Amino acid sequence: MNEDPPALAAEYQRHLDAGRPEDAAQAALDIATALTLRGDDVLAAGWTGRARRLLDGRPEGVAHGRLVHLLDVEGRLDGPDLAGVIAGARRVQEIGRRHASPTLAALGVLGEGRALVRQGRLEAGTRLLDEAMLATACGEVDATAAGSIYVHLIAACTELGDLRRMIEWTQALARWSAHPPVPAPITDLSRVHQAQLLLLRGDLAGAEKEAAQVCEQLTGVHASSVAEAHYILGEVRRLRGDLSGAESAYRRAHRHGRQPQPGFALLRLAQGQAATALASIRTAPAVRDRLTRARLGAAHVEIALAAGDPSAAHAASAGLDELAAGHSTSALEAVALHARGRLALAEGRVRESLPLLRRACCHWARLDVPYEAARIRLSLVRVYRALGDTDAAALEQGAADEELARIGVARAPARGALTARETEVLALVAQGLTNREVAGALVVSEKTVARHLSNIFGKLGLASRTAAAAYAFEHGLAARRE
Repeated sequence: MNEDPPALAAEYQRHLDAGRPEDAAQAALDIATALTLRGDDVLAAGWTGRARRLLDGRPEGVAHGRLVHLLDVEGRLDGPDLAGVIAGARRVQEIGRRHASPTLAALGVLGEGRALVRQGRLEAGTRLLDEAMLATACGEVDATAAGSIYVHLIAACTELGDLRRMIEWTQALARWSAHPPVPAPITDLSRVHQAQLLLLRGDLAGAEKEAAQVCEQLTGVHASSVAEAHYILGEVRRLRGDLSGAESAYRRAHRHGRQPQPGFALLRLAQGQAATALASIRTAPAVRDRLTRARLGAAHVEIALAAGDPSAAHAASAGLDELAAGHSTSALEAVALHARGRLALAEGRVRESLPLLRRACCHWARLDVPYEAARIRLSLVRVYRALGDTDAAALEQGAADEELARIGVARAPARGALTARETEVLALVAQGLTNREVAGALVVSEKTVARHLSNIFGKLGLASRTAAAAYAFEHGLAARRE
């Protein structure tokens, strides 16, 4: 059966003309589901109203369960009454059992699982999400419901911060979408999720192609998908070093309703505007899902260190630790460990940073997220060099270089090279010496030291002594404090 709204509308009319109101109501509910997935909430509400009118006063059947699901579960999931959502989801499951409908049962289990996750009952919610996934993967539910379940499951993964499940379920959605008939809204959403997965996997060309097609074909049809696709294009271009192209893509994402963070703040950092980047990431809106919160927090740590604001970096790192402790997943642990390792390295606690960075790198490698693993390897290079282990440093450097070259990530452009004297000044500043103390150590005037510091800030794109010290420790230019 064709699950697109126009075909379903024709089917609805056929059932209505033939005097089959229950079947017409089911077609109306299928249309409402497809329109909801596409973002046409007003039209979806109209079709839901038609279904309710047709079912009013009739004996309970499967269509009644679908109506309860749309009104009392999916329609209220973003509201405050999660207990009411759970009650509605359980009612859907009961109707499904009474009428031998695996589709209704799976929808009810899914709705209960999502509501439990939002209540903070993560383990119980995750078990139900896995149960709904199993029913869908085994082909027990109809096409419209299956697509809706896949999309909800992937959304739940981002809320949980469970990247492993998100990857697995995105791959499952792609496999399922490859076998028609598939509702058009599901195909559209599948392509966006596939672009996200390709970006994670380091396939920048594939992610760019998929996202560009979404932008070309869905503009004016599904605004949120187009917004996310533009954001993905911004990420691809930023990683490749096309900063002007990235800015254009982020701005288009924003125009379509997607807050372009943390990418936009990281773009400003790449442009050497650390203070602007810090202001940008500080005002990023709060979000519910843990994966996005982790990305925002990681960017906040990176930017705060570059801007010379260690207190902001520590606060952001503490937030990541709290996030990972609330529901431990490999991705959340990796982000939190990386942040703590960066802080330790920036503050000269080199030996302390080593196990943190190692564990973070292992998590990303096991998840097959090569860019994040390569970034950490570059930090490990500096750690091993500071500890005198040149063999380990060479291994990490080779692995990072190979992976970044394969992905096509642009290496940060070389900053203006420091002179030998500027390097000496930077090393002493990193040890906490004042300008007067640096001048005494080098037997020069304080004015000369101030001039050297000004040159250092300009060449390295830094904004403060604290940022300069962090740079020195991260790049092996300062004596370590273990």
